[in-house]
Amino acid sequence: MSSTDVLIAAGVYMPEREQLLAIRRYLVDHHLEFRRIMAGKKLRSLMQETETLSLTRPPKGFAADDPAIDLIMCKQWGLSATLPVERATSPGLLKDVVERFRVAAPLIRLLNTPLVGKPKRSLF
Repeated sequence: MSSTDVLIAAGVYMPEREQLLAIRRYLVDHHLEFRRIMAGKKLRSLMQETETLSLTRPPKGFAADDPAIDLIMCKQWGLSATLPVERATSPGLLKDVVERFRVAAPLIRLLNTPLVGKPKRSLF
């Protein structure tokens, strides 16, 4: 990304220690749902998985052979999309942002569940 781009991002970035542990514990049982969301065609067409910071070994309390270990070793999870800077002043920017947040909402809902519980209604 350069200063001539518009970045749209969604996810969990630099969570506090307790938040990180809660998300990791949640992913142990919900990694298949996470993977299903991330594999969605619409999501993949509009956003890319952000580069994640990962540990070099499993965090304390998590088994190296856990099926979710690749997700558990992450320090953050997210998606992003880069648009040309010209979109920033175009009437279509709002549509672009809303469309991307709409497809990212299931991932955000999943990552927020261990932090705040299940939302009463959908964000989008």
